[in-house]
Amino acid sequence: MTIDEKQGFVRSDHVVVCEIKDGGALLDLETSTYFQLNGTANFIWEQLADGPMSGSQIAGKLSQTYDVDDETALADVLFMLDQFSTAGLIIARG
Repeated sequence: MTIDEKQGFVRSDHVVVCEIKDGGALLDLETSTYFQLNGTANFIWEQLADGPMSGSQIAGKLSQTYDVDDETALADVLFMLDQFSTAGLIIARG
């Protein structure tokens, strides 16, 4: 799936998260599948907590928070959104 950087996404209701050292862990309650997130992936996941966020919005926050250029931030965010979407962890909205 190709992710449009302007497409908004929200978390799926059937996914629970807990923070762990240096990242997070997700559990998809529908599939009983567990996902371990590194720090960057966890940051991206956290941005989706309060409603629809686009890849470009998340990338902007990522580049402001961490020492990463805008182009790299956007590529990393779009990659993770694609992974989350493919696994059914997020839903396109807005």
